[in-house]
Amino acid sequence: MYQQCPVHTVIRRALAAVKVRWAQLFSVPLDGSAVCAGWEKDIQPQESSVHAIAVEKGSDKKTAHRADAFWIRLMKIGAATGCHQLNERSFSAFGYQFPVCARCTGLAAGQLFGIIASFFLLNKNILFLAVPAVLSLLFLGIDGLGQHFHKWESTNIRRLITGLLCGFFVIVLIVRVIFS
Repeated sequence: MYQQCPVHTVIRRALAAVKVRWAQLFSVPLDGSAVCAGWEKDIQPQESSVHAIAVEKGSDKKTAHRADAFWIRLMKIGAATGCHQLNERSFSAFGYQFPVCARCTGLAAGQLFGIIASFFLLNKNILFLAVPAVLSLLFLGIDGLGQHFHKWESTNIRRLITGLLCGFFVIVLIVRVIFS
């Protein structure tokens, strides 16, 4: 009889938990009535440049409200990922703050690129992939802890770069270990 590896059991359970959490996330109404814990009850985005452009182009307020409702939905998803969503540590575009901070943006983008690239690196030695993964985790940890303990103030570009490197190399290593 086939005995399953404990690592695969943990991964399968984690993926099942993620699937349940995403199902809960996407059942949240778009009208902004269910706001994440810690947010004020009546929070609404300010008149943004997207809202102003939509009204200026002849769109009614309902269309502009849809953009705001979409932004609120993205912010809820970002909060559910565990990101702190601090405004000064996040990028913004068109008057809207990104739903996750610069470091989490880098981690997500790095993981996306890493999943694609990992299929080209499946024949590489695990040690060859583990060294950059450990180094990128080290750099990310040093940057985050140095900022946490007020040794220095990190910039959004530095957060993005450390997040990209860490997300990329760690997911490539994970995919290589799973498919080995």
